[in-house]
Amino acid sequence: MNDRNTLLDLQGNNLVTIAVLKSVQLNQTINFLYNQVFAITTRVLVQSALVEYYAENQTLNQIFQQASVDFQTAIGTQQQILEGRIYTNNFTLLPDFTFSDAPYNFSDSLFPTSVPPTPHGASPTSTGQVLGPVPVAESPGLYVISMTIPIVNINSSSQPLILGYMSMIMSATGLLRAVNDSTGMGTTGQLLVIAHNGTHYDVILPPLRTPQIYEQDFYPGQYPAVDLAFRNLTGYLISTHNVAYQPVSVGYTVNPFQ
Repeated sequence: MNDRNTLLDLQGNNLVTIAVLKSVQLNQTINFLYNQVFAITTRVLVQSALVEYYAENQTLNQIFQQASVDFQTAIGTQQQILEGRIYTNNFTLLPDFTFSDAPYNFSDSLFPTSVPPTPHGASPTSTGQVLGPVPVAESPGLYVISMTIPIVNINSSSQPLILGYMSMIMSATGLLRAVNDSTGMGTTGQLLVIAHNGTHYDVILPPLRTPQIYEQDFYPGQYPAVDLAFRNLTGYLISTHNVAYQPVSVGYTVNPFQ
């Protein structure tokens, strides 16, 4: 979203191109993080321990101990992953699979309290939930997200199909880097990442040039381009205003990871 004076000489398609490219950049970052979590859900020791858990195997403690070490090792080798948890398929936390590689505590808002909701028409095996980003008070400038996805049984001869859910807290540095990249947006342009939160909108990462609006709520009707983005998905406005009623030109799109 950009200053009108900077971009009046551009065609509307240029605004859309910038918005779409930014959306792709954010989505690639989310996919990268997802692939890291998914890879850990397929680890043999983790899968085997959960299968034995449901089979009520008498050697469960030994199996869990081996799998827990493997789980911690997996987290420790991924720079972006700071903490991990595994829940059963009815979302009971497994203490043996709770591990943090960070020296500080995270906001309770990052921890899901139930099985991630399944969108209409989607499969429970592909259900996931992203919470955050939220700032870490003990580490200024650090923002984190959590990602929770099902642990799908890779052994078709054993049950259940969904062995549980894995929830990882990860650094949002890659997302913030994308927000702070002003390539193609001139000297006053910036990217706003906005979530629709019930009756209002949230700016979910601090923008490059106006970080003070981070976490400020605003409402439908206050920022016309935002209203249009959630209705029309992709488009532009050459002459409009922002929440502060300052004149701006805006290209917008809805990011698919929302």
